[in-house]
Amino acid sequence: MDEYKVRLVDLPPRVGGMVSMDDEGFYNIYLNAHLTRERQREALRHELDHIAEDDLYNTRPIEAVERRAQKRPHPSTREG
Repeated sequence: MDEYKVRLVDLPPRVGGMVSMDDEGFYNIYLNAHLTRERQREALRHELDHIAEDDLYNTRPIEAVERRAQKRPHPSTREG
């Protein structure tokens, strides 16, 4: 997986995290600082899954990407 940085930031209550790529080619994962550690871990796994599936570079509507991401098994439970 590409390199990434994780940052705790103030996000709206309904947002667990988000991911973007900076000009240097690093993924920046922003996690909601107001969540519990467990929810932050879940949000991190979710954002890493978006990176692994190249969701930042597709043309599908964000609603469809999020629905699919919610249905994907966690990488530690995937077979292979």
